[in-house]
Amino acid sequence: MSSFQSYIAESPLLGTHPSQTGFKYREVGEGLTFTAGSGDYNHIIFLLEGSMTVNCNESIVSLKKDEFVFIPIAADVICKSLSDVRVMFVTFENVPYSSDYTYLNKLLRISSSIPYSFAPLTIKSPFAHFFRLLQTYDHDFEINEKLLLELKQKELFLILKYFYTDKEVASFFHPLIGKSPHFRLHILKNYRKANNVEELAHTSDMEKRIFSRKFKEEFGIPPYQWLLDQKAKHILFSLRDTSKSMECIYQKMGFKYQAHFIRFCKEYFKDSPRHLRRKLNQ
Repeated sequence: MSSFQSYIAESPLLGTHPSQTGFKYREVGEGLTFTAGSGDYNHIIFLLEGSMTVNCNESIVSLKKDEFVFIPIAADVICKSLSDVRVMFVTFENVPYSSDYTYLNKLLRISSSIPYSFAPLTIKSPFAHFFRLLQTYDHDFEINEKLLLELKQKELFLILKYFYTDKEVASFFHPLIGKSPHFRLHILKNYRKANNVEELAHTSDMEKRIFSRKFKEEFGIPPYQWLLDQKAKHILFSLRDTSKSMECIYQKMGFKYQAHFIRFCKEYFKDSPRHLRRKLNQ
C-alpha cells in the first residue's frame, strides 16, 4: 500500500456528495489526520486495512484491520492513520430499526441496563461480501441510485441485527437508542445550534415546561444540565487540539468574551483552560 503514503483519496459509493448519506471509500496515507464527515449525520467507520486511532468526544480507540466503530450525530471526531489505511464510511441520518418496534424495544431494554462504551466491533464475513459487492456496483456498473442506496443501508442494518448479538448492537448504537428515538435524534441534530433550553424547546415546537419534562424522561437529566455537560465535552475535545488558539475555541463554543470562557471552565472543571490543555496533552 506504499502507493498512497502521503495523500487522502476518496470515492463516494452510492452517494454523490461528501456530506450526504451513503457509502464512501477512502485510502489514507500513514500519519495523516482526517474526519468521518459532516457532524450533521451519523457515521460508521469500517477499517478494511491498516491501523488508526479515532478520537470521538472524550474517548479514544485504536482501530485495527477488520474493526468498525459508530460515530453518533453531532460528535466531535478526529481520525489519525497509524499506517496506510483503507476505510469504508457509512453515513446515515435516521435511527436504525425505527420501524421495527419489537427489536428497538429489545435494544432499549438492554441499553438502559449498560453504560455507553465507545468500542469497536469486529467485521464478520457477511460484511466482507457486502463491501465487495458494493464496490462492484460502483466500479463495474456505475450504479448510483437512491433506491439502491436505501436497500444497501437496510441490508447493512440487517447484517448487524442477525450476525451480532442484541447486546453488541444495543451497545454500538447506544447514543441513538431511547424511549422516543425520533425526539432524541432531533435533540442531537439541533442542540449545538441552540444557546439555551428555550431555543432548543422552540426547535421542537414545544412549550418550555412540556419540553423539559419530555427531555428528562428521554435523557434522565434536566435539559439545562445536559446542555452544560455537552458544552463541557466539546470544550475538552477542542482543548486537546493544540493547533487551535484559545480565542478560536471560546468563540466556537459560543462565549462572547474570553473571561466568560475562563469562568465556565473554573466553575465546571475547577481549573483554567490553559492548565486543562496542559493536562489533557501530557
